[in-house]
Amino acid sequence: MVETRHCVNGNEYKYIEEDGKCRNCADPTVLSYEYSTNQFTQEQIDKYRNVWLAHEDTSDTSDAELVEEMHQDFNFIQSECESFCEKLSRDLNQVNPDSDKYHAEGQNVGWRNVSGQTEVTLEDGNDLVDKLTPDSDWSMEVTVYNEMMSIKLFHHDSPLGETHELYPT
Repeated sequence: MVETRHCVNGNEYKYIEEDGKCRNCADPTVLSYEYSTNQFTQEQIDKYRNVWLAHEDTSDTSDAELVEEMHQDFNFIQSECESFCEKLSRDLNQVNPDSDKYHAEGQNVGWRNVSGQTEVTLEDGNDLVDKLTPDSDWSMEVTVYNEMMSIKLFHHDSPLGETHELYPT
């Protein structure tokens, strides 16, 4: 999972003060991260090599070979997905600490690129992933603002991505 923190104007995390405001523009910070069911980051490859395979000598194993093995390792994939869902749960709670009810807006959703809005109850990150993603490979980019979460979801019916925004109700 790749994670960056920046202000709404794009200033890097090193410019963010303890109160969550940007030193350069005084705007609030946002948190962005990505997760994919079919592509692994270098961070995940290193984690797999150094933690999951710590008992084996992998010095002669290329990253490409490890990625092939990672795709077959259900426990690793499940662990990474659980970590992602836990992060989503924390961020849902940050956006809406008092309730599990959200106003959701979607644009360019599915193969027909429809748009709409609804009220939704999300108990945790697992619930969000279950309700939002198809039963196939997908990638998600999440941006967390103070009182809103923006999600860009890519999958076979929406290769250019669909946008979902969640607001507390």
